[in-house]
Amino acid sequence: MFPVRLPLHRCPEVVNLGVGVHGGVPVERYRSRDLWHLHLYQYRAWLTLDGERVRIEPGVVTIVPPGTAMVFEYAGRSEHAYAHVRLSRSRSIDPVVPVASKPAAFAQLDVGVRAAIGWWPNTPARSVVRLWDVLWQLTDVGPVQGDAVDRLRSTIEQRLSDPLPVARLLAQLDLGYSHNHLLRLFKERTGKTIAGYIRQRRSEVATGLLRSTSLPIKAVAAAVGVPDPHAFNKLIRQTTGQPPSALRGE
Repeated sequence: MFPVRLPLHRCPEVVNLGVGVHGGVPVERYRSRDLWHLHLYQYRAWLTLDGERVRIEPGVVTIVPPGTAMVFEYAGRSEHAYAHVRLSRSRSIDPVVPVASKPAAFAQLDVGVRAAIGWWPNTPARSVVRLWDVLWQLTDVGPVQGDAVDRLRSTIEQRLSDPLPVARLLAQLDLGYSHNHLLRLFKERTGKTIAGYIRQRRSEVATGLLRSTSLPIKAVAAAVGVPDPHAFNKLIRQTTGQPPSALRGE
């Protein structure tokens, strides 16, 4: 199915959340003006989206954007977990997801949505946050090149205190693309080279620690993978215009 940009950088507004039971009539038609529709299927049916027919079967997930014409063709009683939400666009880059997919993580996604359904009446804030997390999980299941960039950035964040030579990092991750293609893809998505992004994150994390904690400068430097005091001093001066000691207590 065609991919869509899923605006997730702001908390969704949940309008409807529950378990839908259909099939009383063989064909149902819907079109929502401003709501996204998330459905997790455990039955077989046909779904037509703006004229494109999709086979529904157990394990399929659909996320349908507002304004899309939906026609369901059921073969008897059909029950699925669903959420109807409003999503607000932001200035951040929205992740891309396929409208329909059969993710390996279906059981985990289904458990998450059903937990949100159960919490909805009494603890709606917890329900909304759980559903938000499920929507973010959907960005990891589609055959979209952006996934490689997201995995790479996530790995950098988790291993910031380690040496991170770019060639070795890409070889260890085996993201399914050539070295040069990943370099281009990363630059397109972030506006930076991989090495430049690592330097930026090391500086940002270090600056935060220097300003908000009493950790020794040496410990901060080690925490961001730049244990050499001269190299650490140079990094902070280049990115903030000040030495590390000047950032203490700001």
